[in-house]
Amino acid sequence: MVYNEALILPYFLRHYRYLDGIHVLYETDSTDDSLNILMQAPNVVIEKCHIEGGLDDIEKIKLFNETVQRIKADWVYVVDPDEFVFPPYESPHDFLRRQTFDVVRSGMYQVYRHRDDRDLDPSLAPIPQRTHGDPDLHSTYEQADRASNSLYVKPNIVRPSKRISFLPGHHQIEGDPKASPELYVGAHWQMADPSIAIARRMERKARVSERNRANKMGWQHYDISIEMIREECARHLDDPNIDALCSFRELAVQALPSGARSDKPLRKSIARLKEQTSPESAITGRAYRDGNNMYKFDPLEHPICLSSPRRSVPFLSWRQHVPFAMLLVDILRPRSLVELGVHYGDSYCAFCQAVAELRLGTLCYGVDTWKGDPHASFYGSEVLADLAAHHDPLYGGFSHLIQSTFDEAVQHFPDGAIDILHIDGYHTYEAVKHDFETWLPKVSPRGVILLHDINEKQQDFGAWKVWDELKLRYPHFEFLHCHGLGIVAAGERPPEELSWLFEARDEKAAAIRNFFFCLGDRLTLSAKQEAATAGGSERETIRSRATWPVAKKFRVLIDAMLPLGTRRRAYARRALTRLKRPLASLR
Repeated sequence: MVYNEALILPYFLRHYRYLDGIHVLYETDSTDDSLNILMQAPNVVIEKCHIEGGLDDIEKIKLFNETVQRIKADWVYVVDPDEFVFPPYESPHDFLRRQTFDVVRSGMYQVYRHRDDRDLDPSLAPIPQRTHGDPDLHSTYEQADRASNSLYVKPNIVRPSKRISFLPGHHQIEGDPKASPELYVGAHWQMADPSIAIARRMERKARVSERNRANKMGWQHYDISIEMIREECARHLDDPNIDALCSFRELAVQALPSGARSDKPLRKSIARLKEQTSPESAITGRAYRDGNNMYKFDPLEHPICLSSPRRSVPFLSWRQHVPFAMLLVDILRPRSLVELGVHYGDSYCAFCQAVAELRLGTLCYGVDTWKGDPHASFYGSEVLADLAAHHDPLYGGFSHLIQSTFDEAVQHFPDGAIDILHIDGYHTYEAVKHDFETWLPKVSPRGVILLHDINEKQQDFGAWKVWDELKLRYPHFEFLHCHGLGIVAAGERPPEELSWLFEARDEKAAAIRNFFFCLGDRLTLSAKQEAATAGGSERETIRSRATWPVAKKFRVLIDAMLPLGTRRRAYARRALTRLKRPLASLR
């Protein structure tokens, strides 16, 4: 439960950012910036609540139990904002996967600021910043002159079910079910820094309810004072290091699928990104419903759509959609994003750039064989190598290029996992329809699907036919420039954050299309000017060579034998393309 936790929330959200979702009970009496901080996090669901009379552990535990029992997940962490838990020496997924019990306890160490510690930095993982205290997990209050470690061996990781019911204080579960003999490790940050301790504990003292006092709950806050907090912190400036906390390794990203490029294998299995059910009053990401006040689009609130892409590519067939792609990432704050058909990476690197610039916790996956197809032409390993050289240093911490067919890759993604899916593979009707139907179950309830080339009707391109079918089934919007880009809300709960887009009609729809065309056209013109400048110097270099007169005469001869626009010219070009394939395999 969160009440005026702005000081500690950045550390809490950083530590638990690898989880599928963070369900927060938000006390509406809060007066600080807690709500704004929570709304910036991509994996947070906020449920508003209110308890009359202040800090009342009996009412609080009722809300906890109701929430835990209705969440649909394999495991749930039940922790306070100042509790940071983790399994020692392995990932949470591996630790919990092998458990046969319904409850896992955490051994919580009380940590203090050591005299050599630096000031806290919210951009860094919290646990390594405070590793001093009593290293004896079974210490008592009398032994250690602090809140005892042994009191905080808590059953706080559970398989959610109706059988799980916490007692007030959530240090025990009703019936005391058998717990795993293996423990998580945790750091209790109640006294991690004087500034945090004073603010949080004095706040709690002022809010202790009469029922809590009558039942002696939360007694440690009854008579606390600022002087007492400072004195306690001063007594522990020379506490020893807690070795158990030094086993912590931050999970920057979740476990990933197999089937990677051979030069950089992905890790064992993909993280489960299951959508959790929540009440209608829930807040997700940055957008929320408060009465009839629905989220509205304001370009000035999303300057990311004005960013210039870092990636340079030889073909600009997607470049004009980059502003909308970046905006979409900003608005939806997705937990996961998948692109099918990456090629040179124009669109995929735009998505990744937005994730990086917005500092989101999004997991990105680009899937492609990097061999080509009849529409994109066929090519060798140099395309992937060039993309990886740009991609890996900038986005390798959260994004992975998966060299695989789409059908092979889909088995590694759980149902309901993907918030943004971009389909841009082979563009025949059969291929696009197959890709859509195969990957549709993987899209989350609030997920959206993008289809490129919906306005391309040459040769056997068939994305436009699939798009005509999808428009009859889902909320949608279409851009007609740059070969066309369609977006459908294919999940069960279309995101309200995009209602302004899906509900746009006539003049409003035209204004939106024109706005993003102008933004995209600016990028195309800029790229062409850069290419022309670079090309001019390259041409001068070529023309200065001794072989240039010979090459020029040879080109005139070819044009005479195979005039432009003739069948002979087209046939010769196709034959040369086929010849390049076996030659490329010999390199």
